[in-house]
Amino acid sequence: MEFFRLDGEFGVGVTGTLKSRSGPEARFRVVEVGERTYADATDLDGAELIVHHEARPNGSGGSDLTLGAWVEGDLAEERAGEVGDISDALQGDLDALVALLEAAP
Repeated sequence: MEFFRLDGEFGVGVTGTLKSRSGPEARFRVVEVGERTYADATDLDGAELIVHHEARPNGSGGSDLTLGAWVEGDLAEERAGEVGDISDALQGDLDALVALLEAAP
């Protein structure tokens, strides 16, 4: 991810702009915030790319982080084909999040 900017205070419903390293800027909105979860939806013109993040205690004093992504909406199948396989980009984002969390006091 090149950048991820919020238009307001973090919470469900806030919108923003993001830019992946390999794609154009895109608008998103926060659709879920929980104690250990966060999800955003990026507009794909007739569909939405949902990215869901979750942290769960792993029993060793740390957390396991999971990241899932899917496309929903009337044009989901078509837009999913256009988005393609984003697993490498998501793994890079997850690795960066782990590094940030591990560096926190």
